[in-house]
Amino acid sequence: MDYPLFEGCRFGLEKVSMNDYPGLVAAVLFIPGCNLRCPYCHNASLVERPFPDDLLSFAEAAAYLRKRKNVLGGVCLSGGEPTLFAPLPELIAAVRGLGYPVKLDTNGTLPDRLAAVRPDFIAMDIKTSPQKYGRLGYECGDAVLKSIEWIRTSGIPHQFRTTVVPGITETDDLDTIAGLTAGSPWVLHNFRNGNVLDPAYRNRLPLPDAEFRELVRRYTPDDTSLVIF
Repeated sequence: MDYPLFEGCRFGLEKVSMNDYPGLVAAVLFIPGCNLRCPYCHNASLVERPFPDDLLSFAEAAAYLRKRKNVLGGVCLSGGEPTLFAPLPELIAAVRGLGYPVKLDTNGTLPDRLAAVRPDFIAMDIKTSPQKYGRLGYECGDAVLKSIEWIRTSGIPHQFRTTVVPGITETDDLDTIAGLTAGSPWVLHNFRNGNVLDPAYRNRLPLPDAEFRELVRRYTPDDTSLVIF
């Protein structure tokens, strides 16, 4: 089947994930390009050009998704930042047309584009306190607040996520985020170094395991899925 709307577009594909779509075994379709420059980003190859040579056309990804319908329960659209992709509503429709519910990962910096799509599940990364987003290369605190409020009142199943990075997400930032997300699922991840966008962060140490677990118990006591990465 041809997909002329996505002609020339290329996507990354994680064929099977147990962690990206709550409650479902899913494939992850990665859309290259991002408007933030988070130094700890572990999808660094998808942030800015040149993108990897091994990305797939949508037709190639769709062929895989058709073949794996007996194994997969959903598809997660991630990035990069998917809301930068102009035909995102059509991409969601195309994936649904293959028989899958769609989860959207977003950084929430483009609330008007986010409100124009209706995925089956939304996961928004809240990086730090809204007033500190300038550290990530983009002054977008008001946009982040707007996206949080829209998601909370959209009626769409959702979760918020925060990666705890020393120097970027401190305790006062977590206090702020806890207030903004009260009543909605919120998942904490511990920073992991290695193949990240900013080489200076490749040797930065994450929080000790015990300290991170204490943060999880403090801020998300009802969360039984402790996430260490």
